[in-house]
Amino acid sequence: MRVVYPTLIEKSDEIYLVFVPDLMIYTEGKDLPDAIEMARDAISLKCLSIEDSKKEIPGPSNYEKAIDLAKSIHEGESFDYTKGIITTVDADLTRYRKKLDKKMVRKNLTIPSWMNVEAKRLNLNISRVLQDALEERFHALN
Repeated sequence: MRVVYPTLIEKSDEIYLVFVPDLMIYTEGKDLPDAIEMARDAISLKCLSIEDSKKEIPGPSNYEKAIDLAKSIHEGESFDYTKGIITTVDADLTRYRKKLDKKMVRKNLTIPSWMNVEAKRLNLNISRVLQDALEERFHALN
């Protein structure tokens, strides 16, 4: 599942401050690409958290509504997110969940005896070799 949200980015001194109004997310980056990546990461984490709590992930608003929301939330403050860049940031929630899921699953494996002897001799971790080979195969098939 992919999501896309309007995102406001404003430079402040040496960093870029980021606000995603629809999800009430604040983050920052050292430069513009980093700010966008941090926004993508924050959107992914927030949406997965909402999903895990069995709630519905809110849909994105349009630029106008996002700007109005940002203005109403930060009314009276000296910093104005609406003066900077207004863009959209996407996030692939399925891919992000896979990246976060580090839970190991035990699988039985049968290999020829000579492979086991050779793997021991070379001090290879068979489980790690299998994981690497599977990742390589997944990338080739996608």
